[in-house]
Amino acid sequence: MENQKSSPDHLGLREKNILKIWLNSLAQKNSRGALHSILTYGLLIPRKIVRIKRKRDTDLFYHTNRKNIDAILSLTTDDTSKEVIRTQLAFIKDYDYTNETEYLKKNGLLEKHTQLLNTDEYFPQGIITLANNECFVDGGGFNGDTVREFTKRSSGNFDHIYCFEPDKKNFVDLVSEVKNLNLNDDKVTYYPYGLYSENKKINFDQRGIGSSITEEGGDIIEVIRLDDLLTQEQKDKITFIKLDVEGSELEALTGMQGIIKKNRPKLAICVYHKTEHFWQVPFLIKSLNPDYKIYYRQHALSRLETVCYAV
Repeated sequence: MENQKSSPDHLGLREKNILKIWLNSLAQKNSRGALHSILTYGLLIPRKIVRIKRKRDTDLFYHTNRKNIDAILSLTTDDTSKEVIRTQLAFIKDYDYTNETEYLKKNGLLEKHTQLLNTDEYFPQGIITLANNECFVDGGGFNGDTVREFTKRSSGNFDHIYCFEPDKKNFVDLVSEVKNLNLNDDKVTYYPYGLYSENKKINFDQRGIGSSITEEGGDIIEVIRLDDLLTQEQKDKITFIKLDVEGSELEALTGMQGIIKKNRPKLAICVYHKTEHFWQVPFLIKSLNPDYKIYYRQHALSRLETVCYAV
């Protein structure tokens, strides 16, 4: 008898069904693989175009603002500040939107950025020295983390804390955290407002961390000028202002210019939300009070947490 070939025609019903399922699965897998390949390579050119355009626009932005960058380098007080500005602006300019630490390793910049890293955010030694009667304004109170650190570093010896946080969930967390610190109720005041250059209601994107004022925001919050909210007696006591308000730092500073001009409080202002804030923030501060000395410190190995200090 002639040997039968091992082919589908000579398999039993169960074996045929198993083979059919396997072949269908293979076909679907190949189909998905083909679709993935089409999408990957089909999007390659648009992605390349976007990256080329981004690089071109970024180069033009830096070229256009070369004088501003040089001016802020001349304005800063110490060499560390100048290095922070140079390295962070270079980071932002050339960043390829991969993992930030991997990006630093890949470009051989990790060691340099690590050397510049300062872990004392808002309270760097040699720049911010707390007295026993500080009156602290926490703009962008988030969940109370900065108030907690301020209380710790001041050993509880302060005059008053004013907290501002417009995000509803953050505000609840802020109040809860501060209450856990067992501070006297008459030493802390909370406001569910944003600090701004006008007194009005404005669109807001409420997302917890990173909440910000934006035209596309689906929530409405109230924003205020600090100069208008507080009494003259309260304003005269303010000694230290911190702002991390997700890109509204210039507006917030404008709304407290009377306090800055008269009191010259210590300032810790985040500048990383918008690249132009690297120079716009200190330019505004110096225009309000030319006696300020300007410092920069970097508090994370990333494009974030760059803070301008004025004392």
